[in-house]
Amino acid sequence: PHVVGVDGTTIDKRFSDITIKLGLSGVVVRWIGVNDYIRVSVPFTYRDRMRGLCGTFDGNSTNDLHLRNGSEVTASSSKFSFETSENAYHLFGTSWTVPTASRLLIPRSDVCTDNTAPSNHPCEMTNSSLPAPSERWRQARSTCYDIMSTTGPYAVCHGVVDPNWYFESCVYDVCACGLNSNCACSSVVAYDQKCHSRGVTNIDSIVDNCGVCHGDGLSCRTGYAKCNVFSDSHSAATGNKHLYSTFDSLLHRFQGKCEYTLARDCNGSLFDIHIENDSPSSAAIHTAWTTGVAIRASGLGFVKVTHSATEPIVFLNGKRLGRPSNNRGMDGRSHITMSNIFQGQVEIFLASSDVKVILFGKTEILVSVPSSFKNRLCGLCGNYNGRADDDLMLPSGESLYVSSMNGSTSAQSVANYHSFGSSWTVPRNDRLILAADDACQDPNTVPWCETRPESKKEVDNFCEVIRSTSGPFAACHNATIPDSLYRQCVLNACSQNGSFGFGCSAIKSYQRQCEQLIRKTIGPTVIECSNDPCGEFSPCFQGVTCTNHVNHFPPYSCGSCPTGYLGNGQSCVDIDECDDASPCSGLVTCQNTPGGFVCPDCPSGYFG
Repeated sequence: PHVVGVDGTTIDKRFSDITIKLGLSGVVVRWIGVNDYIRVSVPFTYRDRMRGLCGTFDGNSTNDLHLRNGSEVTASSSKFSFETSENAYHLFGTSWTVPTASRLLIPRSDVCTDNTAPSNHPCEMTNSSLPAPSERWRQARSTCYDIMSTTGPYAVCHGVVDPNWYFESCVYDVCACGLNSNCACSSVVAYDQKCHSRGVTNIDSIVDNCGVCHGDGLSCRTGYAKCNVFSDSHSAATGNKHLYSTFDSLLHRFQGKCEYTLARDCNGSLFDIHIENDSPSSAAIHTAWTTGVAIRASGLGFVKVTHSATEPIVFLNGKRLGRPSNNRGMDGRSHITMSNIFQGQVEIFLASSDVKVILFGKTEILVSVPSSFKNRLCGLCGNYNGRADDDLMLPSGESLYVSSMNGSTSAQSVANYHSFGSSWTVPRNDRLILAADDACQDPNTVPWCETRPESKKEVDNFCEVIRSTSGPFAACHNATIPDSLYRQCVLNACSQNGSFGFGCSAIKSYQRQCEQLIRKTIGPTVIECSNDPCGEFSPCFQGVTCTNHVNHFPPYSCGSCPTGYLGNGQSCVDIDECDDASPCSGLVTCQNTPGGFVCPDCPSGYFG
């Protein structure tokens, strides 16, 4: 909503984000409620005129702790040095308590209590229900690592805005919240906003449009339905397996190689989303992966997204877009956002229909639609009528039989998936991606896994990380059920002769869902699925060279173990040189050390 006051003051509310512009003063107040983050912007004309918790605005940060009575207090220059700093901050803050007669928010009869300043950092405070202080420090710093990482999303801003204070503030909050990772987001949002206000715009923000860290921009979109397309392009040489989760949560598979209607407003003409599925000539005939997405929408115009070997290529109304970027459609409200990292993520928002399309590189497509489109949609994403059992609806209106909601691999189910998918092939004269004379290819409908129980068992074990009660996602199981993506992982890998790499799209998708819930980054859960396995969490033994390999499984290799160790480079075991024939004199006792050994000094009366 947009409200205009009599003096020109405007109030804009978008989900939990409220922006207030105070008339002719030029002052702007922004409140991102989901993270309790408030930002006040004032023009330069207010220099040397400001007082309060936001400081003096005189170009000198050392006198910002200016009390109401005109005096100043000094805090330690070290980050959160307790005793001096906390007492100074406490004195400064309480001095700006609003007098009872001037209150605007709380009743004058309410009694305020000023808490005393803490004597210890919350990571150091005694709490029997939490881990030891050293572990609390470690967990809190790990949770807040996105701010400080020199290879992370905010590294480009470090030279402009010092991240240390924001990082320490984040650590403080996380420990004060009992290691609740949700408490980290306010500091991340603060740093994110500060970077943008200082002109650093080429950052890959981990804060979504809803003000949520590691979110998908949909958490504040209540009353919306989602359709997902999963396609693991782990190795372009061998193709992959396509899985669709409809708006009504039916899981189905289709491997056709052509241009298809993914979702369309069939009772109107607000939007039409096409996908192109293909595979290299060397791939097996029954495999396909998404190579292009096209959208024709009111207000936006025409968008086409294809993929090079390393990044998405995006065209808006015939013009190629650079990255990172945020480009507006013809109506000025629809937009396309391209990310620098995050697996080549592209977000497309259709303002006229309130539809959002997100491409996570080559591995996943997400379409979010509001409830106003119920009973209006058609295509591979289903009809969105609240029922999953009739989602295999053909253009004629006939629905094919659904034997299972979970992507059954029975011959009858696969045949129905094939008939359904093929029925949504885009007519040649209506193609948005392929040329009218481009040939298409039908998929092979023969399931692979059913006759290979041993391979199926190995795949099951690999995908079990998604639903393991002792695995990295265990904390998310109560909030988001893992069974569906576990099945997708199994189906993906089985379709490629048991190749584990093709289960990665499902594992990564569940990882994204989990990160959105716990509001923190989870380290590589399965190293074989990492985009940069040789990065910060290298799978190789310490000191062993790790080499990334593109289009290879596993996507890394380890060098030789260090001297004094035996193994394959990923696992190295110390050689006990003292075990068999001791290299030391018989007069001394050999002492084994990591990677070597030590012979003590010769006894008295001996030289050597």
